[in-house]
Amino acid sequence: MEPYESLRDRWLDKPDCEEIAAASGTVYQVEIEAFWDGPKALNGNLRVWVSAGSWLMPPTESFIIAPDGSFIGE
Repeated sequence: MEPYESLRDRWLDKPDCEEIAAASGTVYQVEIEAFWDGPKALNGNLRVWVSAGSWLMPPTESFIIAPDGSFIGE
């Protein structure tokens, strides 16, 4: 997993799409976004949201990372 600062600087308020190749060679379009989990704070917990695939109901996962880099949960 990338460090907290890297995730915050790259994805916070800057959602983006990337193409990711699976081991099978299938290419998926993945959307990644990060936002504060709770009250807005310069160095609060960060939720990273990832969705892939379908336009109608894409499979979506998220996780929360604390400023110290610890994994908070999904």
